[in-house]
Amino acid sequence: MAVAEFEREIIRERVNAGLRAARARGKRLGRPRTLDQHLPRVEVLLAAGKNVSQIARDLALPYSSAHKIVKAACREAS
Repeated sequence: MAVAEFEREIIRERVNAGLRAARARGKRLGRPRTLDQHLPRVEVLLAAGKNVSQIARDLALPYSSAHKIVKAACREAS
């Protein structure tokens, strides 16, 4: 059992070292963002004077997701 724990610790160290190296190279980790695909349509809806609730309804998105996209669109416009 002690050998198994030792091996597991070595594996964990290697994985963490690999993740640090990937981050240092600028690699983005995790699931890819899918909300960015809605950004052009959100910009059009914002220009049309729609609010976040209306945009969420039009795009069939949860309010919180629509809010994130609207916030990103506002940041890009600035």
